[in-house]
Amino acid sequence: MNEIAFQLLQKEIDLHLLDDKVKGFIIDGTPKSIDGVFHLNTILNDFGLKVNCVFLMEIADLDVLSSRLQQRVEKSKEKQRLDDKKDILDVRLANYFKQIELVQQYYEKSGLLFKIDATHEKEIVFEAIRNIMDDLTNKINANKIKVAHENEVELNSVTRRLKNKQIDTDLVGEIVQVSAQCGTLLNMMDLLFNL
Repeated sequence: MNEIAFQLLQKEIDLHLLDDKVKGFIIDGTPKSIDGVFHLNTILNDFGLKVNCVFLMEIADLDVLSSRLQQRVEKSKEKQRLDDKKDILDVRLANYFKQIELVQQYYEKSGLLFKIDATHEKEIVFEAIRNIMDDLTNKINANKIKVAHENEVELNSVTRRLKNKQIDTDLVGEIVQVSAQCGTLLNMMDLLFNL
């Protein structure tokens, strides 16, 4: 992904984060290099986001893959590009597999890579993706509930100590840390200064 594409991605993320209905997004076909992975991570970190999963659509039979790419070209209403010809497509695929290897290894080691057998019909492939996404959504929601509960327990502990006037210098740091996680800094500071 080149610099212009990353800038467009940043603008799209920024635009969509303003919409409360947006719960996430899918980035298709990128990153294709390890530098792209790190650049994407930087962009997402700037927004407080991270990659939750990566799908690798696997087609072991290169003839099937080449045939599908050729069909895409033939169905396209746009003028055929020079690099969409069969012999050039084969070279592009070979380059792609070399280039994507480090990206695949990175996401595998991160535990984020899900391989999908894409030789099946698109409905079967879609179902496989949907099942993984449903499972991930359930895990993410369960983790949010666990973190919220842990934060609530810690917040209650700090509140109890404040009410009992057991204040020390470490507690002020705890208040800031816990309240930043819970979004209750102002309430805690009011409690602290109104004892």
